Amino acid sequence: MKIKDGLPGLIIWVGSLVLCATLFGQDSSQATKSERTAEAQQPPPQPTIRVRVSGRASEAFVVKRVDAEYPPGSGIARTGSVLLHILVGLDGKVLTADLVSGSPLLASSAIKAVKQWRYKPYLLNGQPAEMDTQVKVTFRE
Repeated sequence: MKIKDGLPGLIIWVGSLVLCATLFGQDSSQATKSERTAEAQQPPPQPTIRVRVSGRASEAFVVKRVDAEYPPGSGIARTGSVLLHILVGLDGKVLTADLVSGSPLLASSAIKAVKQWRYKPYLLNGQPAEMDTQVKVTFRE
């Protein structure tokens, strides 16, 4: 398409593109007036509070503990320990578990067990908070 008449023609052409985009390109995901009003009436979501708790102190919050099973065929001594960094959610479930130290051969079994643990929700000033802590998983014969 060739634009005639220089700058005025360009302005008209760009204006018609904007008009077409406005008329025909409306996003169907845009909220209706009633939806926007309902959203405005809802309180904003509260930010999640996260508290660092020592490993020893966090033991008092454990309500369900699952023992780690020694991995079969690992070929290493049947004793040892693994230190994990965990994040406990507002509902007391373990959200993440990462190896800090210990045998990588034992880590997957320890993580699998710890992710089944349940904690009492941690309250800070009456508000539930995520708990950031470390746990030691010991393997014994």
